[in-house]
Amino acid sequence: MSSYEPLGRQTRSTQVAQQLRRAIDAGQYQVEERLPSERLMCVQLGVSRMVLRESLRELVNAGYIDVRHGSGTYVRSRTEMQDQALTHWLSSHHNHVVNLLEMRSLLEPGIAELAAKRAEPLGIQALQQTIDLMRESIDIEEIIKADEMFHSTLAKLTCNSVVVQLIDHTMQAMGGEREVTLASPEGVIVAADGHQKVLDAIRAGNAIAASEAMRHHLEEARNYAMRDSATDPNRRDS
Repeated sequence: MSSYEPLGRQTRSTQVAQQLRRAIDAGQYQVEERLPSERLMCVQLGVSRMVLRESLRELVNAGYIDVRHGSGTYVRSRTEMQDQALTHWLSSHHNHVVNLLEMRSLLEPGIAELAAKRAEPLGIQALQQTIDLMRESIDIEEIIKADEMFHSTLAKLTCNSVVVQLIDHTMQAMGGEREVTLASPEGVIVAADGHQKVLDAIRAGNAIAASEAMRHHLEEARNYAMRDSATDPNRRDS
């Protein structure tokens, strides 16, 4: 039977949800395993039933658990979690994703073009290392960091400090979208393949090809990020 660190009575439901999420990620509960009763979990966590139920709703929305009426609450598979998390995140951040990717499509092809003209061998080697790490790693945080480092390193190859700062801020703003899209093997392959095409053009010193490869990569990223959204990706909320 799993145990939790007791939480203070003023703790918000999101903190309870985070603790339960960590327990699931750590393997304390297996796929299709039923969670303990509400009464027992309230005792273990030191919270009221109202707080617990709010936290469970958060986990349902995040795709971690499935409530089956008359049976109990069960842990979902990793694939189900990823699909549900992507759908839920996109439904509440639609404009944020579209606007950031649109901005990147205006900015980063030019960065790739300039990098192809100015890149040095060590910079090209550093880009390849980020791609290799994305392909080889099974750690989602490491993969996300490698993705970020590719774009940050590319910006540094332009030798323009303003561009470097702008891309760093952009990568931070893209956090949520990158977490859900790079959480699946398919998403990692799409990203790594796109990076490789950009790098191959830079290595060849072909500025136009590098720009087009980046443009295509960002379009693929946009299509992949919006593939499960029930909302028209061209929509703009008023």
